[in-house]
Amino acid sequence: MGIAGSRAGACGPLAPPRPFGGIEGGKHRPLGGIEGGRHWRLAYLEGRVLERAAKYTEAAARFAAAAEDGARPEPVVRLAESLRAAGDFEEALKTVRAALQEKWQGERRLWDLWFALSILDLK
Repeated sequence: MGIAGSRAGACGPLAPPRPFGGIEGGKHRPLGGIEGGRHWRLAYLEGRVLERAAKYTEAAARFAAAAEDGARPEPVVRLAESLRAAGDFEEALKTVRAALQEKWQGERRLWDLWFALSILDLK
């Protein structure tokens, strides 16, 4: 008995892989993307790649595009972090303050960034 046979016996048969994006009612379900109104995800992921490559200014531009949607706080957090890493502390603080005042008062990561920028980074 091979590995697949032992796994099937212990856990039941393995389900076949689902098609990319999934199928509902015989129709293809898009994953999001621009046509799904979730263009911010693409911009966010591009920003993450640039951030990991230490291209903080370029990453900030992509995070700013992702943050325009206003659906999630992560792009704003990453935008402020990228601005901070690029050395633009004042713009990062301005971004965090605006986000806290407008929509994300309960977002702890923004409060942590606000504290770090206000107390630790600005001189």
